[in-house]
Amino acid sequence: RKVSGAAVYTLRGGTHAACALVAQQGEQALPAAALVCNLPQPRGAGCDARTGAALLSHAQLRTLYHEVGHALHALVARTEFQHFSGMRVPFEFAEVPSVLMEHFADDPDVLTAWARHHTTGEPLPSHIAHAMSTARRDFSALRTQKAALWALFDLELHADVKHASPGASTALLNRLSAELTALPIETGMRPHATCVHLGSYGSAYYSYLWARSLSLRVWHQCFLPDPLGGDAGDRWCRTVLQHGGARDPKCMLREMLAGSTNNATSAGDEMLNDAERALLSLVEL
Repeated sequence: RKVSGAAVYTLRGGTHAACALVAQQGEQALPAAALVCNLPQPRGAGCDARTGAALLSHAQLRTLYHEVGHALHALVARTEFQHFSGMRVPFEFAEVPSVLMEHFADDPDVLTAWARHHTTGEPLPSHIAHAMSTARRDFSALRTQKAALWALFDLELHADVKHASPGASTALLNRLSAELTALPIETGMRPHATCVHLGSYGSAYYSYLWARSLSLRVWHQCFLPDPLGGDAGDRWCRTVLQHGGARDPKCMLREMLAGSTNNATSAGDEMLNDAERALLSLVEL
C-alpha cells in the first residue's frame, strides 16, 4: 500500500566503487532514488475540471521541491563506503538539502523562469510570483514557533514513559502549546496523531528547526543573489552533497559559506525579517 505524505527512498547508493562500474555495466551502476508523493493525477482528484490537467498548489510544489532535495542528495553522492552515501547523515543535517530546495520553490526568479499557464502557455506574471513569495514569509514567525513547539514536544515525549498514553501525550502537547505559542491548540484536537515523524525521528524532530536555520543561511549567502546562475549550485554539489555523511556537516557548510561574499547574518540586511534573523542565530557554525 502506498504511504501517505511524501518521501524519498534510496534504491542504489552512490559509492566510488559502484559508479566506477558504469563504463562496464552502463547506467545500472549509477545511483538511483525513488520519489513517492501523493500529488494530483491527470483527470483525478484535484485536477482542472475543464481540461483534466493535474495542477499543483504552491504548497504541493514546495513539497515536491523538498523531496527533490533529498533525491539530489542521494543521486549526487560519491562516497567510499555505502553506509555514508547520500542521505545517510546525522539527523541534524538530513533535512538541510531538502529545506534549501524549498527556497527555490518560493523564489520569484525561479518561478517565472519555468511556470506557465496550463492552457494559454503564458508565463507566470512577475507580480504574482512576488506575491506568492511574500505570502510565504508573512507568517514565518508563527512557522518557527510551531516548529519549536513540535521539537520541544518530541523531546519531552521521548524523555519520559509517562507521556506514552494518548491522553498523557495530548495533555503534554496542550500544555506546551498554551505556554509557548501565540495560537494554542484547540481543546479536543490531537494533531500529533498524524505526525509520523514523531516515531521515525524519535526525539530528533528539532533537526527540522536546525535545517531551516542552516538552509536559510546557505540560501541568502550563496543562492539568493543569482539562484539560477553562478557557481553556487556546482559548489553545493562538490562541497556538500557528494560527500553524504562521510564528512562533518559543519566543515562542509563552513567551506560552502566561505565561498560567498554575501553576509546573511548582518542585522542590517533588508532582505531578512525579524523572524528570519532570529532563525539564523539558532545554530552556530
